[in-house]
Amino acid sequence: MPTDRLIAEWHLSSSSVEAAANGKPHLKVSSVELLAVEIPLEIGQLKSSHPQVAVKLLQELRQQMVDLLAKNYRVSGFQIDRERAKAQYLLEPFPPPQSDVSGG
Repeated sequence: MPTDRLIAEWHLSSSSVEAAANGKPHLKVSSVELLAVEIPLEIGQLKSSHPQVAVKLLQELRQQMVDLLAKNYRVSGFQIDRERAKAQYLLEPFPPPQSDVSGG
C-alpha cells in the first residue's frame, strides 16, 4: 500500500510557527479562503478491512495534496471533525518571501 505520509518543513523563525508554538494558530481567513483536504478518521480500519477502498482514498488524498502544493499552498493546520468522522488538512497559500528592508 502506498504511503500516506507527508514531510513537514517548519521555518522556525516565521510568525506562523511562533504563533503555533504559543498555542495561537496563525490561519489567515480574512483575505484568503482556507482549503480543506479530508480523510476518514477510520482510515486505519479501512486499510485492514477494505484495502482497495483505502488505496483509492489515499491516492485521491495524494493527488489533491500534490495539486495544491504545486499551486504554492501549504498545510497550515489540521483538525478533526468527530461528528462527520473526518480529519482535515487545512491549506492556505504560502506567503511570498519577505524582502530584506535593511538596505544591504
